Amino acid sequence: MKQDIPWLIPIHCVAHRLELALADAFKGTYFKDVIDDLMASLYSLFRGSPKKWAELARVADAIEQDVLKPVRASGTRWIAHRENALRVLNRNWVSLCTAFEEWASGERGDVSAADAARMKGFHRKLKSHKFVLHLAAYQDIVSDLSILSCTLQADKVPVTEVRNTVDTSSTSLRSQIMEPGQRVREVLEQCTEESDWSYRGISLATGQNPEATVDDFQAKLHSTIEGIVECIDQRFASFTEDEVLLAFDIFDPANLPLKKEELASYGNEKLRTLAKHFDGLLKGQGCQTDQLNKEWLSLKMDIFRHHQNMTLQDLWKKMLTTPGKLVRFRNVLHLVEIMLVAPVATAQVERQFSFLKRFLGDWRLGLACETMETLLRICIDGPSCAEFDPKRSIAKWLSKALRRPDVAPSTST
Repeated sequence: MKQDIPWLIPIHCVAHRLELALADAFKGTYFKDVIDDLMASLYSLFRGSPKKWAELARVADAIEQDVLKPVRASGTRWIAHRENALRVLNRNWVSLCTAFEEWASGERGDVSAADAARMKGFHRKLKSHKFVLHLAAYQDIVSDLSILSCTLQADKVPVTEVRNTVDTSSTSLRSQIMEPGQRVREVLEQCTEESDWSYRGISLATGQNPEATVDDFQAKLHSTIEGIVECIDQRFASFTEDEVLLAFDIFDPANLPLKKEELASYGNEKLRTLAKHFDGLLKGQGCQTDQLNKEWLSLKMDIFRHHQNMTLQDLWKKMLTTPGKLVRFRNVLHLVEIMLVAPVATAQVERQFSFLKRFLGDWRLGLACETMETLLRICIDGPSCAEFDPKRSIAKWLSKALRRPDVAPSTST
């Protein structure tokens, strides 16, 4: 395709890039091999046994704790789903420790020996000092990554924002090397020799040298964070190395010089880079490329005087919808439109799959393609449930046909 259309820019969905980077970074770590595996086991355990879930709820009620049903964190899931699963595990931690201790005691006649041995393994893992530290660190790390993931999943994220967003997240992650995250600090403050190495009222299994456990944990945590940042940098390298993607930064008003004297030379080289790369496309759309430099200078001055404090989206929305400006800068705005339509993320497609699951299941497989398309458009482009007034739709539905013979609509009584 590049041979036929040389101005094409290959951009892999940034949200999926992040997920692939994290899959590489967490591979072989305690977070993946132990905590993720435990969350998957707990999800299967309580999803497949309503009796065990009722027992856990009973135990939680007895010790005055609230519990949430474990959620799925593995498979095709965004990092935000893993954050939710970790939040549920942390909230249920005290109840799980208490329940597994009871089920593994051997004093329950309704618990088989095989189940008791399995529960003992869960209990031993949950109560370990090492597990509690890693669970806290996992939450701190995933909290930052979840914010990044949600930002990159947005439909209107501009190509110029990707590098800044990723750099901010990497800096936030690296700050946890210098200073532990909030949840790790809470564990370190509560779980001390003075408290007999107890956390949230439960004595932890610390081993012979708890201080060595903490030191080893911190060393591995620092290594894991560096590995995450390195994997993210590798996956997003094109946004720091591709000269065309970098050139789009000149259209972000936040990058405009603060001094008027610097405007003359600002962005000129990058504008030439864009004009050269998209030359065939621009001329095919009737753009007069020989006018780009003059219009670019006028555009910079206009933004500097009137729109310097606007966001990127608001600025170009105004420029592209104001007739006078649209005519005045008609050639250089071709490049702005290319920047705005650059397909950075395809997360919207994943959301449409989720929408399909709402109305297409084992009991509703006969929907026509036209009906499914209509329902999808309602989910994507329609108003929210809070804003939607159903009265007009109900009236239309009732007037289309006689829904039930001899039964008058409730609205007529």
